[in-house]
Amino acid sequence: MYSRLEPVSLPAGTTLYEPETMPDYVHFITSGVVSIVASMSDGAAAEVSIVGNEGIVEGLHLLSPPGVRTVQTRGFVQLPGTALRMRFSEVRREFLAAEPLRSLVLQFAQSQASMMGRMAACNGRHELEVRLARWLLMVKDRIDEDTLPVTHKLLAQMLGALRSSVTQAAGNLKRGGLIEYRQGQVRILDRERLEAAACECYPVARKLYSSLYK
Repeated sequence: MYSRLEPVSLPAGTTLYEPETMPDYVHFITSGVVSIVASMSDGAAAEVSIVGNEGIVEGLHLLSPPGVRTVQTRGFVQLPGTALRMRFSEVRREFLAAEPLRSLVLQFAQSQASMMGRMAACNGRHELEVRLARWLLMVKDRIDEDTLPVTHKLLAQMLGALRSSVTQAAGNLKRGGLIEYRQGQVRILDRERLEAAACECYPVARKLYSSLYK
């Protein structure tokens, strides 16, 4: 299987799959961050999970019976990176035939399903500022850098909020000395205090991420 994996670049904004469609490829992320978002009929959307180098973007698709299009989310590249990809049909055959791969995919799918449930509750119950802190930490965990190439527009889309509200929330974190930002970049200055400012969902998300495949 490994010899059939194709290395690819993933520019920011690249769509990897659409709702209710079967993807052409499975992407094993090696760098960057992919957002999994749920969209409404009026065009509004909110992020329900993210995938970095711990995951398989189309993992949940592998659990669907052939021909059944049950995945309602959209996956797109949030922060540019790289991946190893293989045709979906080939990975499905390997998934059904090889127990070691199937076990890993099932572990990731369970973790992602737990994350989606938690993020759905978080988006509905927690204030924007604490969700922003949680989001920044989750992304940092996956790229291991203090400077994140994100705009307020992207943050608003991911958090399902107005851009003006995100600007206000980021301003509060900046005035507190937790972050600084300039056009197109947010830099984490004090991770410990940012963790203290984040909602209770961040420790849950971090545990899911750090315990995966153990």
